[in-house]
Amino acid sequence: MDVEALATKCLREYFPHYDDFRPGQKEVIVSVLEGRNTLAVMPTGSGKSLCYQVAAAVMRGFTLVVSPLIALMQDQVQALDGLPLKAVALNSTLDSLQQTDLLRNLDPGEQMILFVAPERLRDSLFQIALESKGIRPGMVVVDEAHCISEWGHDFRTDYLFIPDFLDACGWPPVLALTATACEPVREEICELLRIASVYDDFAIHRDNLLLSVRRVQCSDDKNSALLSFLQNAQFPGIVYTSGRDTAEKLAKLLRKKGLRAAYYHGEMKTTDRVRISNDYMADRLDVLCATKAFGMGIDKSNIRFVVHYQMTESIDQYWQEAGRGGRDDKDCQCIQFYQPSDVRIQERFIKQSYPEPRDVELTYREKLVLGPLAWRSTDDRDIPIQLLYSNNTAVLLRHFEKVGLISHVGEVMNAVSVRSIDKDATYGAFTRTSSAIESTPAGLDGLRRLSDIALRLGVSQNGALSMLYSAAVGGAIDLGSRVDRIIRYRSLRPDITDKDLEIIEVEMAKRRAYKSQRLADLVEYLENTTVCRARWISEYLGKSMDDCGRCDVCVAASNEA
Repeated sequence: MDVEALATKCLREYFPHYDDFRPGQKEVIVSVLEGRNTLAVMPTGSGKSLCYQVAAAVMRGFTLVVSPLIALMQDQVQALDGLPLKAVALNSTLDSLQQTDLLRNLDPGEQMILFVAPERLRDSLFQIALESKGIRPGMVVVDEAHCISEWGHDFRTDYLFIPDFLDACGWPPVLALTATACEPVREEICELLRIASVYDDFAIHRDNLLLSVRRVQCSDDKNSALLSFLQNAQFPGIVYTSGRDTAEKLAKLLRKKGLRAAYYHGEMKTTDRVRISNDYMADRLDVLCATKAFGMGIDKSNIRFVVHYQMTESIDQYWQEAGRGGRDDKDCQCIQFYQPSDVRIQERFIKQSYPEPRDVELTYREKLVLGPLAWRSTDDRDIPIQLLYSNNTAVLLRHFEKVGLISHVGEVMNAVSVRSIDKDATYGAFTRTSSAIESTPAGLDGLRRLSDIALRLGVSQNGALSMLYSAAVGGAIDLGSRVDRIIRYRSLRPDITDKDLEIIEVEMAKRRAYKSQRLADLVEYLENTTVCRARWISEYLGKSMDDCGRCDVCVAASNEA
């Protein structure tokens, strides 16, 4: 039976609620099943997820899905619940014991889909677990693949190291999926993941999205225009902002006006984000004021308006967010407020994200040579997660790694809690590890420091970690909750050179120019008053279309005629 027939057979066997494939799905599935690394650019609602689900069912093995958000993973796992295809998510919602149990129970021959974040691929714990079980994925899926370009150079640099993991796995077939990607983003995805097959034969625009731009002079004008619009708006809706403070202030303002409003941003506690998201999905809120942290993977059909209170960083991001409205095919107002001074906010973000050479050198010396994180040559150093995601540290560490100043060891833990030890585990390494744990004093909350365990084992902390986790995966011990997630790097040479700085600056300059051009394209779109907005965006994203007849530009032209 050929792969196309197998795909159809699996669709009917595993997904009986589908009568047939939607346009484009079968082609994407066949491409990856035939061993070709494939990029599928498919609009929201076109069934991207089914592509890898059916392919995974046909392969009848282990499929790894790299996903950017916990919420996305959980939604996909829930969607597959009750179907013959097993799906599990390995993320920070699980404590260490739960993570260990999940990895311990992985079966190389079992048909399943495992969802992980890109950071997990460089996690030494994860790598040890896969190696000890002899597990290699039959397919790797990169969901929301535009994050490679949008996030990989900024705060989630682990996206750019996905090829290292694929190298270790022998490069199984790769399927990259995204809803929106301009040509430079596509090129970067394809180059990083060695993709030659691209499927994008889909329309970009949806007729029910009514696009408009409203120019304002100041924040007071924005607030007045927003309140005026909301007086006659249908709910629920989203108001996007570029920062958390603005989201919080707007939510407070709207509540004073009698609306059921809340805010959402990435610096909220996880429990608060989940609560707010659940309230919004259940229609207990009229308006959600949110940063870009909200929305990816959100499938709420009845969003009646998407207002961008401030500019996004690119047309791609704007279209991703606008496209979250009107998924029930009913009209959705997509309004962009444009205050020319907002451009300076985005310009400042670009400057902060890609520092000048002098700032790079100062950061290296202050943080990694002279400061509290200083290390000597060949020493391993632990960098707290919270520091990694602040002040461009993640970006700079990636550059330092690229020029050979440091090497990434992996994600580790400072201390461990041990819930139980199997006294019958006689295998030598297990026995030795268990004895070292038992002889290590338990500190606060029963936690044992990894450095103490390493001392008793006579190995490095990284070596101790490997032995500890191998014992856990092998069933000799049960680990409790982890504390203080740490990223470990190793110093390869003690100082940064002018040549290093030159290499880093070339790449920094390239990214500054790229981001600046994307911002300029967005400004051109916002200031446009003559070309249909839907056609403008479609052509920017590589598709042609006739005028929509419904955007503010088309309506103005019709009124003048």
